[in-house]
Amino acid sequence: MTSWRGVGAGRGVTHVFVVPGALPLRETRHHQALYADQQQVGGVTKQAVYQAEDDPNSVLVFHQFSTSEQAHAFFANPELRQVMQQAGVDEATLRVEFFHEA
Repeated sequence: MTSWRGVGAGRGVTHVFVVPGALPLRETRHHQALYADQQQVGGVTKQAVYQAEDDPNSVLVFHQFSTSEQAHAFFANPELRQVMQQAGVDEATLRVEFFHEA
């Protein structure tokens, strides 16, 4: 089951953490590069990809947005879902979580 959790929509800077399930880092970076222009248009101000120390297929993708509305709109885009599916993301294990500084 896909988990899309948001807290405090409407607040300022929003950090989004995406755990796509088991996915090779190479595939993650490749598809993220293909979607780079859309990230800029969608309001992504910072992004990074992290890899688990003990599992090369365990990655965490980070995006930062100026507003919560931009973040939610970006992840609601069906084109992004298509890119994630092409990368091999399993919707059953996908987690997308929205956070604000406390």
